[in-house]
Amino acid sequence: ALFLYNQTGGQPIYLGGTMAILYVGKKRLNTDTAEHICNWWTSGIGKNDFRYEDVDLYRTRKGTWFLHGEGGAMTRWAHCCSDGTQTWGTDAEVLSLEEAYEWLVRRNEMNEGLEEYFTDIIEEG
Repeated sequence: ALFLYNQTGGQPIYLGGTMAILYVGKKRLNTDTAEHICNWWTSGIGKNDFRYEDVDLYRTRKGTWFLHGEGGAMTRWAHCCSDGTQTWGTDAEVLSLEEAYEWLVRRNEMNEGLEEYFTDIIEEG
């Protein structure tokens, strides 16, 4: 789906389609043109659980790493309602190279492909 995001805390605006244009700070991120690195979701619980998350990691042609995720009311992706409660939400977050590496390692994703993207920060043990 095509969403317009901003950093003011408001709900993203649905624009239709199958990709997402994300504005985070002064960066314009496009899930259609960025390289999709991996997808991660909370296994063992369903989408109706407040803790459920579904997150995609991307890297742009310019090397910007970002997450595009959605999740329940108890996740980082939750949105606040006008009555002060939280509900399902979707959002984006720009990551540094080190944050992207740590995100992948913590989720045990791409152990074999890490060196392709992170040669500057991985060193021999």
